[in-house]
Amino acid sequence: LIGGGDSNRGGFDIRDDVLAGTDGIAISLSTGGMLDLGIGAPGASQLSSQDIAHLKSNGPLVIGQATTAGDDGLGLNAMGLMVNSITNNTALSPASGTSFQLVAGGGGITLERPITAYQNVTIATSGTVNLNNTIDTTASNHDVTIEARLAAGPNGSIKVGTGVCYVE
Repeated sequence: LIGGGDSNRGGFDIRDDVLAGTDGIAISLSTGGMLDLGIGAPGASQLSSQDIAHLKSNGPLVIGQATTAGDDGLGLNAMGLMVNSITNNTALSPASGTSFQLVAGGGGITLERPITAYQNVTIATSGTVNLNNTIDTTASNHDVTIEARLAAGPNGSIKVGTGVCYVE
């Protein structure tokens, strides 16, 4: 799914379930590398927690990076898109099947609200991950992988139960 919009206007308004198989769901903005993706209240950000609740997949759910369908809709001259940064201002509990991934460029990823996940979580950016709340996979004992510099605030924590936390 590729949407437009900036941080002052919504880019997505998902009102019904999006069902995907094992290939998963990837979400980005139409001007990759230039726009900052906000996850928060409907109408105040490009993607809301209600939008994410409608994304159902037996594969990965990737937010921040997607590939266009290309000139022919089948991949000819397809372009990869990645947002500059992601700021999460809402509690997230994604229902994706195999993994939940947040991916951004040099602007980094800021997690202001908790993420409770029931699958492996990967957070990747060429910038910094600012962890100001909890990433929790204890209910399912899944792994959390941070592929970036990590800056944990006073309320930032990662809980994995018997899972493993990797910071690369």
